[in-house]
Amino acid sequence: MTERVCKVCGELKAIAMFAKKGCGKYRTICKACVNARAAERYASDPDYREKAKARSQVNRPNLQLMQPDAAAAIRKMRAEYKRVGRIQAAPGFKPTRHEAHVCAWRAWAMEQRAISLEAQRQHLAELHDAHVNEARAVIRWRARDAKPATREQRVRRRAAARERLSDSYIVRLLTNNRKSCPKGAGIPLALVELKRVHLKLTRYLNQEDGEQE
Repeated sequence: MTERVCKVCGELKAIAMFAKKGCGKYRTICKACVNARAAERYASDPDYREKAKARSQVNRPNLQLMQPDAAAAIRKMRAEYKRVGRIQAAPGFKPTRHEAHVCAWRAWAMEQRAISLEAQRQHLAELHDAHVNEARAVIRWRARDAKPATREQRVRRRAAARERLSDSYIVRLLTNNRKSCPKGAGIPLALVELKRVHLKLTRYLNQEDGEQE
């Protein structure tokens, strides 16, 4: 069973919106209604309010009495827990504005990089910033690439690479201008060197034919 009707509000909600009992079964009242009842009683009943404060002091560590390093670690852990809850739009957390982008980026990363679900959960915070950084990098690169001076520099740089038969030029030939780095393209250096020798021989033969004519 993945859904249940709350006995208080009467709404059909996901089972994750209901707390579990000690026996492992889910309650019949959703967390939102339980919290609303507790907040109403906390505001109207002084005895309940004092007991709730006493319970919170017992269950919650006193950061004022702890060592500075331990207190800072607990604060950091709580902040990270809340931040990940907002990113994942977990029950009880208000989702962030970039939640849809996070899901799209995570789906793309899992498909392209074959990252397991457990690894995705561990790196979810980094992925939340990754799609933003990627978009900004693309925007900055396109803006810079559109400048005439940048295009002229790229033309001169590629002409010099073609004249020297550099690795980047050979890799672009082998990958149809998709890659320029042998390691990124997965091409062994021996194949790059073999292609360089072939190009040198071709140039030499073309030069000999031109001189004979």
